[in-house]
Amino acid sequence: MSGAQGQFDLLETMAFNPMDGIPMLDLHIARMQKSAQALGFNFDRHSLRNELQAATFAQTEPGRVRVLLARAGALAIEIRAHRTWPQAVMPVSIVPRPSGTEDVRLHHKTTDRRPYKQALKAGGTFEVLMTDSEGYLTEGCFSTIFVERGDRLVTPPLSRGILPGVLRQSLINAGEAIEGELRPHDLEKGCFIGNAARGLVAANVVPRKR
Repeated sequence: MSGAQGQFDLLETMAFNPMDGIPMLDLHIARMQKSAQALGFNFDRHSLRNELQAATFAQTEPGRVRVLLARAGALAIEIRAHRTWPQAVMPVSIVPRPSGTEDVRLHHKTTDRRPYKQALKAGGTFEVLMTDSEGYLTEGCFSTIFVERGDRLVTPPLSRGILPGVLRQSLINAGEAIEGELRPHDLEKGCFIGNAARGLVAANVVPRKR
Protein backbone atom coordinates (compact mmCIF):
# COMPACT_ATOMS: atom_id res chain seq x y z
CA MET A 1 0.00 0.00 0.00
CA SER A 2 1.07 3.59 -0.58
CA GLY A 3 -0.02 7.03 0.47
CA ALA A 4 1.20 8.24 3.88
CA GLN A 5 4.69 9.62 3.77
CA GLY A 6 7.07 10.93 6.41
CA GLN A 7 6.09 11.23 10.06
CA PHE A 8 2.53 10.40 11.03
CA ASP A 9 0.77 9.00 14.09
CA LEU A 10 -2.08 6.57 14.50
CA LEU A 11 -5.24 8.24 15.75
CA GLU A 12 -8.40 7.30 17.62
CA THR A 13 -11.22 9.65 18.62
CA MET A 14 -13.61 8.24 21.21
CA ALA A 15 -16.79 9.49 22.82
CA PHE A 16 -16.78 9.77 26.61
CA ASN A 17 -19.57 10.19 29.11
CA PRO A 18 -19.25 10.05 32.89
CA MET A 19 -21.92 7.35 33.30
CA ASP A 20 -20.63 4.79 30.80
CA GLY A 21 -17.02 5.81 30.24
CA ILE A 22 -15.89 5.16 26.65
CA PRO A 23 -18.46 3.20 24.63
CA MET A 24 -17.01 0.63 22.21
CA LEU A 25 -13.57 0.97 23.84
CA ASP A 26 -12.58 -2.61 22.96
CA LEU A 27 -13.27 -1.92 19.27
CA HIS A 28 -11.20 1.26 19.36
CA ILE A 29 -8.29 -0.56 20.96
CA ALA A 30 -8.57 -3.49 18.54
CA ARG A 31 -8.47 -1.15 15.54
CA MET A 32 -5.42 0.70 16.82
CA GLN A 33 -3.65 -2.57 17.59
CA LYS A 34 -4.37 -3.97 14.13
CA SER A 35 -3.08 -0.80 12.47
CA ALA A 36 0.00 -0.77 14.68
CA GLN A 37 0.82 -4.33 13.68
CA ALA A 38 0.25 -3.61 9.98
CA LEU A 39 2.32 -0.42 9.93
CA GLY A 40 5.14 -1.36 12.32
CA PHE A 41 4.15 0.76 15.34
CA ASN A 42 4.91 -0.30 18.90
CA PHE A 43 1.68 -0.57 20.86
CA ASP A 44 0.84 -1.68 24.41
CA ARG A 45 -2.91 -2.00 24.84
CA HIS A 46 -2.61 -2.28 28.63
CA SER A 47 -0.72 1.01 28.81
CA LEU A 48 -3.42 2.64 26.71
CA ARG A 49 -6.17 1.40 29.03
CA ASN A 50 -4.27 2.68 32.08
CA GLU A 51 -3.62 6.08 30.53
CA LEU A 52 -7.24 6.42 29.40
CA GLN A 53 -8.43 5.65 32.92
CA ALA A 54 -6.09 8.26 34.38
CA ALA A 55 -7.04 10.88 31.78
CA THR A 56 -10.80 10.50 32.28
CA PHE A 57 -10.89 9.77 36.02
CA ALA A 58 -11.89 13.31 37.03
CA GLN A 59 -13.94 14.07 33.90
CA THR A 60 -17.50 14.97 34.89
CA GLU A 61 -18.86 16.17 31.53
CA PRO A 62 -19.34 14.38 28.19
CA GLY A 63 -16.40 14.83 25.86
CA ARG A 64 -14.19 13.38 23.17
CA VAL A 65 -10.97 11.53 23.91
CA ARG A 66 -8.29 11.89 21.26
CA VAL A 67 -5.47 9.35 21.32
CA LEU A 68 -2.28 9.61 19.28
CA LEU A 69 0.17 6.73 18.98
CA ALA A 70 3.70 7.48 17.75
CA ARG A 71 5.70 4.84 15.88
CA ALA A 72 7.96 4.18 18.87
CA GLY A 73 4.92 3.57 21.10
CA ALA A 74 4.50 6.90 22.88
CA LEU A 75 0.88 7.79 23.64
CA ALA A 76 -0.68 11.25 23.83
CA ILE A 77 -4.22 11.65 25.18
CA GLU A 78 -6.30 14.80 25.00
CA ILE A 79 -9.83 15.44 26.31
CA ARG A 80 -11.83 17.71 24.01
CA ALA A 81 -15.33 19.16 24.12
CA HIS A 82 -18.25 16.94 23.19
CA ARG A 83 -19.53 17.47 19.64
CA THR A 84 -22.79 16.51 17.98
CA TRP A 85 -23.74 16.80 14.32
CA PRO A 86 -24.52 20.47 13.56
CA GLN A 87 -27.88 19.66 11.87
CA ALA A 88 -30.60 17.08 12.46
CA VAL A 89 -30.42 16.15 8.75
CA MET A 90 -26.95 16.69 7.34
CA PRO A 91 -26.51 17.98 3.76
CA VAL A 92 -23.73 16.02 2.05
CA SER A 93 -22.17 16.28 -1.40
CA ILE A 94 -20.57 13.47 -3.39
CA VAL A 95 -17.10 13.72 -4.96
CA PRO A 96 -14.63 11.30 -6.57
CA ARG A 97 -12.12 10.01 -4.03
CA PRO A 98 -8.69 11.62 -4.49
CA SER A 99 -6.77 8.33 -4.09
CA GLY A 100 -7.14 4.63 -4.84
CA THR A 101 -7.65 1.60 -2.62
CA GLU A 102 -3.89 1.05 -2.36
CA ASP A 103 -3.54 4.23 -0.26
CA VAL A 104 -2.66 3.22 3.30
CA ARG A 105 -4.48 6.27 4.68
CA LEU A 106 -7.82 4.81 3.62
CA HIS A 107 -7.37 1.63 5.66
CA HIS A 108 -5.88 3.02 8.88
CA LYS A 109 -6.80 6.09 10.89
CA THR A 110 -3.74 8.34 10.85
CA THR A 111 -2.91 12.01 11.31
CA ASP A 112 -2.17 12.26 7.57
CA ARG A 113 -5.61 13.44 6.46
CA ARG A 114 -4.70 14.93 3.07
CA PRO A 115 -7.05 12.81 0.88
CA TYR A 116 -10.00 13.69 3.10
CA LYS A 117 -9.11 17.39 3.19
CA GLN A 118 -8.98 17.38 -0.62
CA ALA A 119 -12.42 15.80 -0.83
CA LEU A 120 -13.91 18.22 1.71
CA LYS A 121 -12.54 21.16 -0.24
CA ALA A 122 -13.97 19.79 -3.49
CA GLY A 123 -17.41 19.09 -2.03
CA GLY A 124 -17.88 22.23 0.00
CA THR A 125 -20.24 20.73 2.58
CA PHE A 126 -19.53 19.98 6.26
CA GLU A 127 -19.25 16.28 5.37
CA VAL A 128 -18.52 14.87 1.91
CA LEU A 129 -19.15 11.35 0.62
CA MET A 130 -16.68 9.79 -1.81
CA THR A 131 -16.92 7.41 -4.76
CA ASP A 132 -14.14 5.15 -6.04
CA SER A 133 -12.88 4.81 -9.62
CA GLU A 134 -15.77 2.43 -10.44
CA GLY A 135 -18.42 4.82 -9.19
CA TYR A 136 -19.22 2.96 -5.98
CA LEU A 137 -19.71 4.83 -2.73
CA THR A 138 -16.95 4.34 -0.18
CA GLU A 139 -17.26 6.55 2.92
CA GLY A 140 -17.44 10.07 4.22
CA CYS A 141 -14.37 12.07 5.15
CA PHE A 142 -14.99 11.35 8.84
CA SER A 143 -18.04 9.10 8.82
CA THR A 144 -19.39 5.81 7.52
CA ILE A 145 -22.30 5.67 5.04
CA PHE A 146 -25.44 3.64 5.85
CA VAL A 147 -28.58 3.09 3.76
CA GLU A 148 -31.75 1.61 5.23
CA ARG A 149 -33.00 -1.53 3.49
CA GLY A 150 -35.79 -3.37 5.25
CA ASP A 151 -34.85 -3.81 8.90
CA ARG A 152 -31.09 -3.41 8.37
CA LEU A 153 -28.58 -0.80 7.38
CA VAL A 154 -26.32 -1.45 4.39
CA THR A 155 -22.79 -0.05 4.44
CA PRO A 156 -20.05 -0.25 1.77
CA PRO A 157 -17.63 -3.20 2.08
CA LEU A 158 -14.06 -2.75 3.33
CA SER A 159 -12.85 -4.01 -0.05
CA ARG A 160 -13.79 -0.61 -1.50
CA GLY A 161 -10.92 0.90 0.48
CA ILE A 162 -12.57 2.39 3.54
CA LEU A 163 -11.68 2.86 7.17
CA PRO A 164 -13.01 0.05 9.38
CA GLY A 165 -15.18 2.38 11.44
CA VAL A 166 -15.82 1.55 15.09
CA LEU A 167 -19.52 2.50 14.95
CA ARG A 168 -19.75 0.53 11.70
CA GLN A 169 -18.28 -2.58 13.31
CA SER A 170 -20.48 -2.20 16.37
CA LEU A 171 -23.64 -2.14 14.22
CA ILE A 172 -22.44 -5.13 12.18
CA ASN A 173 -21.67 -7.08 15.37
CA ALA A 174 -25.16 -6.29 16.66
CA GLY A 175 -26.78 -7.54 13.45
CA GLU A 176 -28.12 -4.08 12.66
CA ALA A 177 -25.89 -3.48 9.62
CA ILE A 178 -24.48 -5.57 6.78
CA GLU A 179 -21.98 -4.90 4.01
CA GLY A 180 -23.27 -4.23 0.52
CA GLU A 181 -22.36 -2.28 -2.60
CA LEU A 182 -23.85 1.21 -2.84
CA ARG A 183 -23.95 3.74 -5.66
CA PRO A 184 -25.01 7.40 -5.48
CA HIS A 185 -28.53 6.60 -6.75
CA ASP A 186 -29.04 4.46 -3.64
CA LEU A 187 -29.05 7.67 -1.61
CA GLU A 188 -31.99 9.27 -3.43
CA LYS A 189 -34.34 8.68 -0.49
CA GLY A 190 -31.76 9.72 2.07
CA CYS A 191 -29.18 7.88 4.11
CA PHE A 192 -27.39 7.94 7.44
CA ILE A 193 -23.82 8.86 8.25
CA GLY A 194 -22.05 8.24 11.51
CA ASN A 195 -18.95 7.69 13.57
CA ALA A 196 -18.15 6.60 17.11
CA ALA A 197 -17.59 10.14 18.41
CA ARG A 198 -20.76 11.80 17.09
CA GLY A 199 -23.16 8.87 16.60
CA LEU A 200 -25.58 8.32 13.72
CA VAL A 201 -27.45 11.10 11.88
CA ALA A 202 -29.74 11.33 8.84
CA ALA A 203 -28.29 12.86 5.67
CA ASN A 204 -29.46 14.09 2.27
CA VAL A 205 -27.36 14.56 -0.86
CA VAL A 206 -27.04 18.12 -2.19
CA PRO A 207 -25.17 19.44 -5.26
CA ARG A 208 -21.49 20.16 -4.93
CA LYS A 209 -20.59 23.78 -4.30
CA ARG A 210 -18.65 25.16 -7.24
